[in-house]
Amino acid sequence: MYFFLSIMAAFALLTIFSKTSKKGYGLLVCLLILASLTFFMTTSTICNEDSPLWLQEGTISTAYTTQEGIGAETLSSVSERLLVDSRYISVASRMPQDVECVVFSSEQQLTTTPDTVFLWRRYMLDRPIRKYIDLEGYYQKVEHPEVLGIEFLKRLDGFDKMYDNHGIAGYFLT
Repeated sequence: MYFFLSIMAAFALLTIFSKTSKKGYGLLVCLLILASLTFFMTTSTICNEDSPLWLQEGTISTAYTTQEGIGAETLSSVSERLLVDSRYISVASRMPQDVECVVFSSEQQLTTTPDTVFLWRRYMLDRPIRKYIDLEGYYQKVEHPEVLGIEFLKRLDGFDKMYDNHGIAGYFLT
């Protein structure tokens, strides 16, 4: 999509440049348009999923920090079952230890999955995770991004915090 947009923008810039009588003014306008297009294309959520300048509450991160990788490795070595968000399951399931990964889909899992470690990523405080909900009459689950936020973190404080490395925390669910 951006390829075709860049071709159209190049054609428009050449047209603007050829229509102006003062070549310096035309060059300045072309550079200004090119700079603004470059800014908006590189800061959009399509190409910058880790830290977009806008739509932060709707953009689900696909990148992981070093702390999150180390935390997943540590917690998978001390627990047999991990409760993780759907994006993070790819990291947790690739650990050398044989660990069962359960995808977090509802808050009821905090009380219905005993002897499980919930992996809290600092990211979950103000950015959404991907959850799936059932719609009545629909044949499959529907994606529903949700920010867990500070209230959810306060609920987790009622459980035993067994690990924290300033990127990820592990809470033992009883």
